[in-house]
Amino acid sequence: ATCAAAPSQGRHGGSRETAMPQHAPRLAHGILTLPLNLLISTLVVAYWRGFWYILDEKFYPEDTALSAWMSLVLGFVGSAACFAFFQYKHAVRQRGSALDSLPWRVAEVLYV
Repeated sequence: ATCAAAPSQGRHGGSRETAMPQHAPRLAHGILTLPLNLLISTLVVAYWRGFWYILDEKFYPEDTALSAWMSLVLGFVGSAACFAFFQYKHAVRQRGSALDSLPWRVAEVLYV
């Protein structure tokens, strides 16, 4: 009489036929997110490329050096203002003030 051999056991007690390798979820996640990351990064680059072309045409178009310096200054001033605004907001929120109103939410969304 022949007996049926028991299926071999994997590392985690399951049979090898049904056990999923430990790296499979990470691999599947990477395979699924790679096209999305490539699409999003391409769209971001296209957006900023178009924005800078428009800015070059409209913001001191006759003087490229002045346009570059003014863009740099405006960028630094705008970033500093946003940073100061959100530092202030964080300090006020720590004191218990209700800053969950619509204008604060809109400012957060526009900043990001």
